[in-house]
Amino acid sequence: NITGGFGSEGASTLSQQIVKLSFLTMDKTPKRKVQEMYLAYQLENKYTKHQILEMYFNKVNMSEGAYGIGTAAKVYFNKELKDLALPEIAFLVGVPQSPNRYNPYRHPDAANKRKNIVLLLMKNAGKITDAEMEEATNIDITTLIVPAEQRKGNNRDTNAIVDQVINEVNAIGDYDVYADGLTIYTSIDPAAQDYVEHVLESNEAVAFPNDEIQSGIVLLDTKTSEVRAIGGWRKTTTIRGFNYATDLTSRQPGSTIKPILDYGPALEYNNWSTYEQIVDEPYKYSNGQSVSNSSGKYAGKVTIRQALIKSMNIPAIKTFKSVGADEAHAFSKSLGVPLDDQIYEAAAIGGVVNGPSPYQLAGAYAAFGNKGIYTQPHTVRKIVALNDEEAIDVAPKSTPVMKPSTAYMITDMLKDVVEEGTGSKANIPDLPMAGKTGTTNYSDDEKKKYGIPKGGVPDSWFVGYTTDYTLAIWVGYGDRKQFIDSASQNLAKGIFKSVMSTVSKGKNTPDFEMPDTVEKLPVIIGSDPAVLASKSTPKDKIVYELFSKDNKPDKVTTEYDPAVELKNLSAKYDEAKKQIQIHWEFPAPESSEAANTEFSVNVAINDKPASLLTNTKDKSFVIDSPEKGATYKITVTTSDKKSSATTSVSIPKDEAPPIVPEENTDGNNKPEENKPEDNNKPEDNNKPEDNNKPEDNNKPEDNKPDEDNKPGDNNKPNEAQNQQRDTFLRPKNLPDLS
Repeated sequence: NITGGFGSEGASTLSQQIVKLSFLTMDKTPKRKVQEMYLAYQLENKYTKHQILEMYFNKVNMSEGAYGIGTAAKVYFNKELKDLALPEIAFLVGVPQSPNRYNPYRHPDAANKRKNIVLLLMKNAGKITDAEMEEATNIDITTLIVPAEQRKGNNRDTNAIVDQVINEVNAIGDYDVYADGLTIYTSIDPAAQDYVEHVLESNEAVAFPNDEIQSGIVLLDTKTSEVRAIGGWRKTTTIRGFNYATDLTSRQPGSTIKPILDYGPALEYNNWSTYEQIVDEPYKYSNGQSVSNSSGKYAGKVTIRQALIKSMNIPAIKTFKSVGADEAHAFSKSLGVPLDDQIYEAAAIGGVVNGPSPYQLAGAYAAFGNKGIYTQPHTVRKIVALNDEEAIDVAPKSTPVMKPSTAYMITDMLKDVVEEGTGSKANIPDLPMAGKTGTTNYSDDEKKKYGIPKGGVPDSWFVGYTTDYTLAIWVGYGDRKQFIDSASQNLAKGIFKSVMSTVSKGKNTPDFEMPDTVEKLPVIIGSDPAVLASKSTPKDKIVYELFSKDNKPDKVTTEYDPAVELKNLSAKYDEAKKQIQIHWEFPAPESSEAANTEFSVNVAINDKPASLLTNTKDKSFVIDSPEKGATYKITVTTSDKKSSATTSVSIPKDEAPPIVPEENTDGNNKPEENKPEDNNKPEDNNKPEDNNKPEDNNKPEDNKPDEDNKPGDNNKPNEAQNQQRDTFLRPKNLPDLS
């Protein structure tokens, strides 16, 4: 005690051992020692020495998962205690001194020697004769025990289960388990329980590095949280082992807390998607203390899915802070995980003083697998009291504690943890399952004090579930002075894989069902906020993430859409309306983002620079009162500038007004406007140089007005003018001048 610290050594009486292993922890502290002594004193005041000895014989560890002499008789010899022969009795009497050392399956020589020592002491005490001693001594104990291969299917009484059943019954009501003659119906699956014990007591499923390393295992039904099996401890030399499955509340949970304290609350209260972006970067707590990822590296902007897959610490802490300690704490309590009364940032990555047991973690994760409905883990289904035919249903009630969308999104991310992340060594092909790893660390002071090498850790966890089973596993040492090396840090995953494979064998395990409030959408990788992919987006640019239907992105990328050409641009001038009417076509599918494309209309008049007339989603535009005689060059361009077209239109000038002859009062042209000499002067038509004599072609009398061309007749002077115009317009009527 001087060298190891008070309480490090015991010299415990049987009463103290019973108290310690029935009610207390295995911690070697002054507090525990004082509690042990006080309770032992109370025990001896209430019970006789014979009763205490009976308790001891009924609790003592006999190895092979057997507790109590009577149970050991069935386990080793398949007999009742009263039917045992002398060498069998002598063997059992010798076992409690060191159960595992005298295990006849693993150490037959030591078991035989121990049996023979007991026989000798019995002879010396006068309880047997020399002949009886010699006969029993000559019998090899291995010829009496049930062969190991025949025992593998046998059910073994397990204190881990019995203790939990008793604890539950005591908490349910005013029952005395030892005196009331109760019939208790439990949820334990004997085959699963037997296999869990087999995993812990052998090296067949996983290779334990030594007999000192411990483990706690809890197997639940995911839908009901009924306990199917409990593995409370490994090879122990005490009366019963400390129950690492139900009583381990002084160890930190590591990263197994992240879905419970960080990401679950963020999805529930902040309505996040699995695509929510967080920057993974160097970080300090509010008190200035630095914290980092276990890898010492940072990934920059990541989704919470990526953060969970790689179990990054910084995104988890930032998520916890975005939710708030109070909300996160309330969420964890609703899942049956009672943490410290006040939690700080470090709790986000498992830094809590009093952490959850594997029993509590299994219950919390089962709620994620059961659509957000939590049921307290339990072994007792109903109780029937003595002489009472009516069974009392004592199973706890189920309560919805989160939205189905939250439960499904957590599950979907944890499926990736198992398939490609830190939990890949626990993956079982073709079995839909989700899970999370957890590892704790030593403080710098502990590393120096205990000489912990680099890579050594005190705790290793794995919690996972299918739609049928939830399984939580812890691996470590009872004393933090002993560390788990890097090779043993995968033990929890290996145990999970072995147990889950066995209990799921031959079952058709359905996958987790996505609720109708969740939608899986294609998102452009790296977009922030999220931008949805279009049908033409390359697959290597897309990641599929989960969104609540009431909080999903609506923007769709057009970056990879095939260009839609602006076609058939036309511009026509409407003389009657004095307008330039512009039309074009843009055949974009109505379902695409391009259907909402905006167009800019630009115009350049003559040689002037172009100017913007309008931006419009219509496919037409009108220019009113264009400039006469000007040329309009019109260009229409899509808002993304991927397509444009140009056309032009010329506006006609105003035409000169027609010539109207001056009107006379009598309606005829004045005589002087149609003098014979104006129309047919001899000098214009019949000059001498034309070789025509005047008398031949144009005698004066030929040009005199005759009866057919008198003023006031049909050939009025203005009609002659019209005839002259018509002759110009119709060349075929020109006179023959040949």
